[in-house]
Amino acid sequence: METKWTTVELLRHARHDWLNKIQLIKGNMALGKMDRVSGLVDEIIIEAQQEAKISNMNMPMLSELLLTGKWLHYKFHITYEIMDDIKGYPELDELITNWMKKFFNEVNRQIEALDILHLTILLSKTDEDSLKIGFDFQGPVNNKEELIKMFQVKEPLKISGITEDINSFYFEITVR
Repeated sequence: METKWTTVELLRHARHDWLNKIQLIKGNMALGKMDRVSGLVDEIIIEAQQEAKISNMNMPMLSELLLTGKWLHYKFHITYEIMDDIKGYPELDELITNWMKKFFNEVNRQIEALDILHLTILLSKTDEDSLKIGFDFQGPVNNKEELIKMFQVKEPLKISGITEDINSFYFEITVR
């Protein structure tokens, strides 16, 4: 799913997202649900803060993938959370991004679009100042064995913490 966005396409997607958010706020205001309006505004603020952290990681390819992932027509919803201020590893940006794209495509191949499926990506620093990326997938996967083959990585990437059950899996990549 390689997509080269034009500026107009990016702005169209961003405008569409903002209009959806504004319509939610306006609809809840019309219904007098001010608690929900306040919650929506808080969610928008948190999302903007997360986007700023992603944009400042000094890993432009990974930032682009995460910021535009919701527009790539995967059969699952991608969210991310940046736990720390991460300075990133610009020299490993392409390696990490290419692996992540392959992983997304393999997940997309191994699932059915019948349910709401969700992948949360958690980025944080380790005590050794390495980058840790957690992947938390919620939803059934057709062939987990095929997916687990993706977990064979080479230095400087290391995969750990693999847990799975019938409708979810989690693992972490540490970049050293």
